[in-house]
Amino acid sequence: MNKSELVKKIAENTNLSEQQVRSVMDTFSDIVFQKCKNGEVVQIYGFGTFRKRTFGSHKFTNFQEASLCEEKLAPASATIHFSCSKTFKSRFQEVKING
Repeated sequence: MNKSELVKKIAENTNLSEQQVRSVMDTFSDIVFQKCKNGEVVQIYGFGTFRKRTFGSHKFTNFQEASLCEEKLAPASATIHFSCSKTFKSRFQEVKING
């Protein structure tokens, strides 16, 4: 399911237009991004947690470039990580087992 399919499904199940749903989803995404960027954790009870995950710089060897088999240094990086809540996982397990 992609974003437009999700927007359409939410609009069908609520009294909101697709444009309103898209606006809410974009606002949600922007808020989560800004909070995680600032190092804050966004926790939604029964759904999951968004947090910033950082990775330090590390050495690696690129074996694709056989002539340059030397160690290189990958720069530090950060990403947004999502982890499902136990409640959400257990609901999925019930569907998977009974479905």
